Amino acid sequence: MDVDGDKNISHCSVPVNFNTVRWACRRAGLSEGELAQKLAISESDLKTWEKNGGVSTWKQACQLADILHIPIGYLFIDDPSSTIYSSIEYFCNDTSCGQYLDNPDLEYLMNDVLYKCGWLSDYRRQEGYQPLDFIGISNESDDYKKVAMSIRQRLSLPNMPSANINNAEQYFKILRNILENNNIFVIVSSNVLGHHNWNLSKDKPFDFVVSDLYAPFIFINNLESFAKKTYALVSALAYLWLGKSSIIGSNGNNDIFHKIASEILLPENFIIKTWNENKSNDIIARIKNISKSLCVDSILVVNKLNALGIIDERQRQVFLQDIVHTTSSENQTTFNIEHHNDIYDYLIYTYGVSFTQSIIHGVKTGFFLYREAASLLNISLNELYVVIDKDDYINKGLYMD
Repeated sequence: MDVDGDKNISHCSVPVNFNTVRWACRRAGLSEGELAQKLAISESDLKTWEKNGGVSTWKQACQLADILHIPIGYLFIDDPSSTIYSSIEYFCNDTSCGQYLDNPDLEYLMNDVLYKCGWLSDYRRQEGYQPLDFIGISNESDDYKKVAMSIRQRLSLPNMPSANINNAEQYFKILRNILENNNIFVIVSSNVLGHHNWNLSKDKPFDFVVSDLYAPFIFINNLESFAKKTYALVSALAYLWLGKSSIIGSNGNNDIFHKIASEILLPENFIIKTWNENKSNDIIARIKNISKSLCVDSILVVNKLNALGIIDERQRQVFLQDIVHTTSSENQTTFNIEHHNDIYDYLIYTYGVSFTQSIIHGVKTGFFLYREAASLLNISLNELYVVIDKDDYINKGLYMD
């Protein structure tokens, strides 16, 4: 495959810093030969690019950045590592930061979400929105049960078990709608935003939260099960209440954020009462009954029972192994709506109604330029025109699905 139909490798019209290319290759685990193969050129052609200090076309530069999993702008700066690490350090403290530094997907996502957050925060301030009163309302020395109760009451979260919520998918969607109605923006995606072939992994942490006073953002990896997405969403609320921007779960199961989320999803009084009422010798069945009734992950139930002293550490490890090897609907993953099916529906699914509508409204009122809006939504200008047209039809009641 020719990168862009232009065989004139010797001509350089787009300067590229090849120190950055070598750094990105090391980070991505690619040799020069493997990079050349992915670019569909020879190693000698790649060396010619390096000798000339750049590539022939902008399209080649874009493909180079895409293969290396870095933003296109990193190809033109001397020390991209300092730019990337600053965004990672924004989301984690000194003790938890190191394990995330070599994760290009996460770095790219964080930069993109911070970019969206900055623009939207400015827009909402100009539109006259007030700072959200719950951001940073609590601190880490507060009793976690009181913080959990504050979150429940402020957002009117549903009490579980509920006859109206039958599964984790339904629970997650209800919670996401509640958050959106309270001006918390939730992005759900299984790939790096704007790069539909750049898939995330289920095995690495990608959930994170930005505790901005005007435009708080939560990013959820859509490759996770609905039960795990629900836990990440509720954990993010704990970070917002404490005014922290962070990778969700970066401090393990014993931190204040986990305790708050666990208390919201698995209230201590309910767990103790339910456990004492069920005298079955089948412990795994009892765990799964609680998991099903509360629409949460069974692993979360095991950890809660251990935290309450109902099971000891040895039992916890045994039950976790049994649960991990048991196939359950709670472990089923979900995937994004295909980008090419309906761009408007894709944006609503990925970015939520509030963010998508805010950008569209910002374009119509002149706050955002069309190119800025397209960049914020990670779509092309032509796609943005389609989105605005459909939005107009919907608002006029003329659109029929």
